[in-house]
Amino acid sequence: RGFLKCKLCDQNMTGSASRSRNGARHFYYHCNNCRKTRHKAELVNKALRGLLNKLKIKTEVQTLYKAIIKVVYENELKDKQLDANNAKIELKKLRTKSEKLNDLFLDGNIQLEDYNDMKTKLRSDISELEGLLSSKTFKEDDFQEHLNKGLGVLKNLDNIYSNCDLNGKHKLLG
Repeated sequence: RGFLKCKLCDQNMTGSASRSRNGARHFYYHCNNCRKTRHKAELVNKALRGLLNKLKIKTEVQTLYKAIIKVVYENELKDKQLDANNAKIELKKLRTKSEKLNDLFLDGNIQLEDYNDMKTKLRSDISELEGLLSSKTFKEDDFQEHLNKGLGVLKNLDNIYSNCDLNGKHKLLG
């Protein structure tokens, strides 16, 4: 429900059941808007499973895809490490400035108002960089686990869909 569109009016189709003369239940997807489109649920579901089966990632493609994603991840990680190193250098410079500012104030070379303004700015900049450096980093183990799970889903998409409850199917289809 909510994923099929009526080809005549482009509105969402819904699922329902009806009983035949002999009492058997038959399930359909139909359009509540134009009421002209109706498909057997069994055929639609079979076609969807067939489509999901075609989307399955092959083992050789999975290996290549995994290698490509790993290279991209490692490049991103290097960039983040470089940013962190630059932030550490900048943080050290700001702390040095803060110490020099304190010395200037204590030696009477700077007025209280100017000192307070500069100190507030330095504290803000230092706090921002410390927050940046302390933010959670993505660990290699987490990356591998997420990558393997994601590729496992792509490899078994049709089976996962078939074994999901309705909520899981909705999440899988987006």
